[in-house]
Amino acid sequence: MMMRKSLLRLIVIELVMKGVVCNWSVTYTSNIICALEGSSMNLSCSYTYPSHLKIQDAFWINEDCDSPTDFSKDPNYSQRVWANCQTKSSTCHLHLKNLIKVDAHHLYYCRITTDNEREKWVGKPGVKLSVTDLKVTGPENLTEGAHVTLSCTTTCSLSGDPSFVWEKNGRAVEGIPQGGRELHLSPVRAEDQGSYSCAVGGHKGLPSPPLSVSVMYSPKNTSALTNRSSSIIKGSSVTLTCSSDANPPVENYTWFKMDESTPVGSGQQYSITNISSEDGGQYYCEAKNRLGIGTSAAMTIRIEEDMSIMMYSVIGVSTICGFAGLFCVGFWMRAHCTPKK
Repeated sequence: MMMRKSLLRLIVIELVMKGVVCNWSVTYTSNIICALEGSSMNLSCSYTYPSHLKIQDAFWINEDCDSPTDFSKDPNYSQRVWANCQTKSSTCHLHLKNLIKVDAHHLYYCRITTDNEREKWVGKPGVKLSVTDLKVTGPENLTEGAHVTLSCTTTCSLSGDPSFVWEKNGRAVEGIPQGGRELHLSPVRAEDQGSYSCAVGGHKGLPSPPLSVSVMYSPKNTSALTNRSSSIIKGSSVTLTCSSDANPPVENYTWFKMDESTPVGSGQQYSITNISSEDGGQYYCEAKNRLGIGTSAAMTIRIEEDMSIMMYSVIGVSTICGFAGLFCVGFWMRAHCTPKK
């Protein structure tokens, strides 16, 4: 019995000397990292080792094999990687910049070598790196008055709980609280139309591709205009034009005369030829698309006599009536020059 205990004690001592039963350990600040494509990442580890050993080197590797090489000395990464491993403090740091998605194809480990060729250590499970880009998701065709949310999505949960910034047409979104990965358009306005992109706070130079958003709305800013002055000479013609801002575009234009129950015309333009006194009055138009109707303010058309005809008539009356005709002319002009209401 005594011999068995002594033998077990000798086996344990030998295993400890060989590092099989010992205080080897490697601790990482994080075992899972999600980083933005194009940004940088920092990896850190600290380690302990058997006191009877002397550390020769500590470095980062991105493969677990019999003879792994120092990742920081890989010529494929020489312009993007920087390492700082201190054997005195038993720490090892790695900085990798301009991340690309292929960087996520590896696990990253701290590797420690000692003065004993047989005493080496790889800190498992290592660090799993994921590299993500940004994408704005949400509906592309919105309707004015609706409540819509745009989201800045990633393929993994970014480390560090970062903030997000939003831009519309290359400029910061104004008038909408932001900072999260969601942008709420509530309610949607016509001026919300544009191209939206998102970025991680501190990385505005790495935005997502833009998402183009179109806003549909009923006709607005509807107005009626004429190609002539509001006073039209009897017998001439005039064209009225209806304009309106709408998305989708206006489908139908309808013209009305105030105090008349039925439309007087249709189409974006309405023409009146050989105008008579009965054509005078107030006109307005309606613009319609599938979302609603926009109505213009009324415009007034006044009908006037042709002044050239009036002058010939005045001369004729004066000739017939003589000096007394001045009184006749006065009454005649009063009767014919007063605009029709």
